[in-house]
Formats: sequence, C-alpha cells, structure tokens
Amino acid sequence: IVAQCRSVIDAEGGIDLDYIALVDAGTFEILAGTQSVPVGEGAAAPTILSDGSREGRLLVAAKVGTTRLIDNMEVPLRDTSGPSGRLAERSGELA
Repeated sequence: IVAQCRSVIDAEGGIDLDYIALVDAGTFEILAGTQSVPVGEGAAAPTILSDGSREGRLLVAAKVGTTRLIDNMEVPLRDTSGPSGRLAERSGELA
C-alpha cells in the first residue's frame, strides 16, 4: 500500500513527500512506512477481525509549493499471510 501510494504521488510531480505511514486505526502502531518513518520492532501481531479484515489509516505529509499538507484516510486491511494472523504488509519498510 505504501509503495503504491508513493508511486502515485511521485508520478504527479511538484510534490515534495515528507512521509507516508500505514498505521493501525485503533492503536496508531506503525505497520509500514517510507524511509523517514520508523517501523516498530518486536510489536505484537495485530488483531484480525473475524471476517479477516482490520481497520488501518494511511497518513501522508507532503509539500506542494510552500504549503505543507497533512492528511489521512481509512484503509481496510486484510490478512494475507494465513492462519498466523500477521499482515503481509507488516514486513517493514515498503518504500
């Protein structure tokens, strides 16, 4: 998710990206991020809902000209790693 978001922003041009982070919507635990975002080490595996989904938030900070923009949006997450309950995206930096 983070890498795809970065690709879209980079393709636009004229945007100076500060950071992108994918976080747990309830705890704000960082699940993945660009190089400027430290990803937690040794954190407990996330709780996956019975339908296999989890609510995340995508956080973005960037400059367009002289204006710094900070925004976030809800991102539904799905467990893609099998019965262990860990998210594939949780592997660390994706940028």
